[in-house]
Amino acid sequence: MSSAKHTHTPGPWAWDERGCELRPVEARPDVSAVHTIISTDGSGCVGYLGAANEDVLAEDTANLHLIAAAPELLEALLALLAADRRPAQEQGWDVVEARARAYEVAAKATGWGVR
Repeated sequence: MSSAKHTHTPGPWAWDERGCELRPVEARPDVSAVHTIISTDGSGCVGYLGAANEDVLAEDTANLHLIAAAPELLEALLALLAADRRPAQEQGWDVVEARARAYEVAAKATGWGVR
């Protein structure tokens, strides 16, 4: 994995009840530096053996942005879907506002524009 590309751990993710961990469903060290996103044992994010520390930290930070924005992402998606269900001639500013909100929350989830 190149340190030039910092994105969240690819999905899908699943909660492992036995290990009390959030991890990718499929291990993919070729595209990801992180194999454990959250662990309740206190170890937090765990990277693959051999992954560069800066790649693990960057991916962990991207995961944190995504997780923190998840409730707002769902809210924005539901608002956009609700506005989009109406016939085109009845769609007004609420669709424009819902789209703008979706972009805003997507930026927050991905870390774009976040300082």
